Amino acid sequence: MNTANVDNGVNVEHLLGARQTLSEAPEAAPFTWKATLEGSMDILGILGGDPDVRNGFNDVKVSYDIDADATADEIRALVAQSQKRSAVYDIITNPTNVTVEVN
Repeated sequence: MNTANVDNGVNVEHLLGARQTLSEAPEAAPFTWKATLEGSMDILGILGGDPDVRNGFNDVKVSYDIDADATADEIRALVAQSQKRSAVYDIITNPTNVTVEVN
């Protein structure tokens, strides 16, 4: 039976343990985020020169290449959990009210 302290889907004990471990070995903490844009883009749409072309993205694809001391299932579970807690993922996948003010 798993008695881990989980708060909002986050295993707090593991999170605090990871923080402690990285505090003791800061050289293990850095990682690199990479972004690649593939495919054609209508620059006139992006610049507002063609009102018939949407000026945003039609599709977003995220790929992970994770090198970790974990099984494939554990990595998939970590990515799924991160997806649930990601504010960026949430704002892209759910309607978000945006208010613009000019003062």
